[in-house]
Amino acid sequence: MVIYVRTQGAKMSKKTSPSLLQAIMLGFAPAVDTVRNAVEHPLRQLIKWRRGVPRFPNESKQDLFAHLPANEQEQANHTAKRLHSDFRLQHLRENSSVDNYRLNLFYLEMLERALSEAAPVIPQIIHAADIGPSDWFYVQALYAALKWWNSPTSRTVRLLGYEADAFRVYSNLLSRYDQAHGYMHGLEDVHYIPRKFTRQPGKFDMT
Repeated sequence: MVIYVRTQGAKMSKKTSPSLLQAIMLGFAPAVDTVRNAVEHPLRQLIKWRRGVPRFPNESKQDLFAHLPANEQEQANHTAKRLHSDFRLQHLRENSSVDNYRLNLFYLEMLERALSEAAPVIPQIIHAADIGPSDWFYVQALYAALKWWNSPTSRTVRLLGYEADAFRVYSNLLSRYDQAHGYMHGLEDVHYIPRKFTRQPGKFDMT
């Protein structure tokens, strides 16, 4: 999985012990964030900011792994081609940025490994819930895994994503709700639910 993600150009700085003030601030910052979120979250729920569904520009996937050393590129390209073929990723490949495509490949490989280890019996019509998906940037990978993992024919996937803080706004003035709907483009029976998940016995095959 590490073949898909690598930090480039980063230099390790010499470690030094934090000063007393730094230590206080390191402990204080999370508390400030918690208080701020406690104040802002009800406001977000009241305002429910939505700017519209974005259409993310497609980017060429010609050199997906050019950032990797030459000896790792061949393995990465081989894995990407296999996942593309096994999980029918043509739509995602033609409707995504390079970064989002790589991230979905990364998540799809993790999901494939997890499913292979757990070896669940997945019904041909599957009802699944994803709890706390943020802006659901990986939804295409999740959907593909549920639809095609270990199955010669496609399953019918009915997928719900429950996000309690769906209206958090990013620097591009899009909310999580907006971006999730952009990433969901082209998927059938997939819904982003802007509320906290509650137990629903018997409704879902997987959560």
